[in-house]
Amino acid sequence: MSVSIATGSNSGIKLRDILPQAEFLNAPNLTVRSCAGKLQECQQEDLFVALVDADNDGHEDALQAIRKGATAVVTERLLPVSVPQCIVSDSRIAYGKICQALAGQPSRRIKTVAVGGTDGKTTTAHLITSILEEANKSTGLHSSIQAGSKNLANCEDGVTPPALAHMLAEMVMRDREFAVLETNSMQLAEHQFAGVQLDVAAIINLRGNHFGFHNSLKNYRRAQFRLLEYLKPSGVAVMNADDPGVYFMLDKIDHPTLTVGIKQEADIRGKIVESNLYETTFTIRAGDETAMVRTSIPGTHHVYNCLIAAATALLQGIDLPTIARGLEKVKSLPGRMNHVRCGQPFPVLIEEAASPYRLGVALHTLRKQVPGKVFCIFNAPIDADPDTASRFGRIAERSCDVPLITRPTTKNSQSLGEQTDYEPIHQILDGFSNPAKAHIMPDRIAAIELALKQAKAGDAILIAGRGNQPIAQLADGRWQLTDMEVCQSWLYGDSVPGESIPTEASPVAIFPIENYRRC
Repeated sequence: MSVSIATGSNSGIKLRDILPQAEFLNAPNLTVRSCAGKLQECQQEDLFVALVDADNDGHEDALQAIRKGATAVVTERLLPVSVPQCIVSDSRIAYGKICQALAGQPSRRIKTVAVGGTDGKTTTAHLITSILEEANKSTGLHSSIQAGSKNLANCEDGVTPPALAHMLAEMVMRDREFAVLETNSMQLAEHQFAGVQLDVAAIINLRGNHFGFHNSLKNYRRAQFRLLEYLKPSGVAVMNADDPGVYFMLDKIDHPTLTVGIKQEADIRGKIVESNLYETTFTIRAGDETAMVRTSIPGTHHVYNCLIAAATALLQGIDLPTIARGLEKVKSLPGRMNHVRCGQPFPVLIEEAASPYRLGVALHTLRKQVPGKVFCIFNAPIDADPDTASRFGRIAERSCDVPLITRPTTKNSQSLGEQTDYEPIHQILDGFSNPAKAHIMPDRIAAIELALKQAKAGDAILIAGRGNQPIAQLADGRWQLTDMEVCQSWLYGDSVPGESIPTEASPVAIFPIENYRRC
């Protein structure tokens, strides 16, 4: 989509109204009808915003933007140009505010909920949406994955200020009552949500992530808590009081705060009644009311996701029975502890595990329920820095019996972003205090086969690192192979001889495992 956005009003917006602290040169004020933050997107009559990032300094593009027709520039420093200039302290914050204003300030016309934190953002955003839909609230969702909801807005892996403004404006145009937005620390650090006004800001946990981007835990936490800066004067923060990183920040929050917890005293309390690898039963207590919830997504971490979603819904006046039904309707999400059900005598789960923390949570969930060995096929994300990669190794060594380090894709799938050297595997190995415990198997399909072949009743297998993302491309890229399909092929072919194909559990055709070994 275009990075330029335009207001529907012929009169445009007055820039001084949006940026009252800015300094204006060559004009007492500026009327703006469209803007662009990238040179290649700049068009006639645009306001050009000089953005600075790691790859480019937009101030150096200002002259070319003017030649393309830009009539004014938003800048962080005085530029040698003849057109009017609006000098601001941070052009990224200004860009976000301008985009939202040009879109008609949509977050002022829709109840807006944002979910942040290290882990569980996607799941929690979908849980909130499910509850709102159960309460017959028209809802738009922005999330890193889609899960079939009829009310989903267009979702992207990333979000930019103009894309976010367009998306919120579209939700308003479609008469959505609520917008549920998933955020991440990098978006917040880059002020992508500047100009958005939130009714609820929820932070699930703070474990430290993307250190290659933030450089320190302090910077990471500062970026996450920036979410609270976007709350409306009447907005409320929803926080997990059991998370240490969140708990020690509670007394620094200036907005009304609703806390959730299982261990600590909190406004909304959860209590786990029964838990296994296939479902968790727990209660939610809010004041004098209590509701029972049975969810098919395993793990204590998911109970926290549910509590955050429940607290958010309670703020909207939704009753606990409706909240419980909405939570229970979310059966699974792609790449989030998905069971492979092919009749095998041991559980096999597929988890994206995009961070060391998520890998640790998944392994902890298995370790609590499994009496035998825990096998773990895993990798670090392709773009992980060396410190993050070593943390994957440290967690796997501590939390599983058979760690199998592999690549995220198979050997002929460089088009999926696979690195051809062994450095990422070496970086994971650096996290092991006893490297001899690690099994290095770059061939991902072979690693999955080995675990499936060796596992016995009472054991469990976690296949981490890709989730529902492809590990290979076949037929000239026309067909993408996933971890789930490799497991189904091997288990149906070797563990359940005579099983009809396709089956009710797997309605798509399952090809022999020999076909996949050539990937």
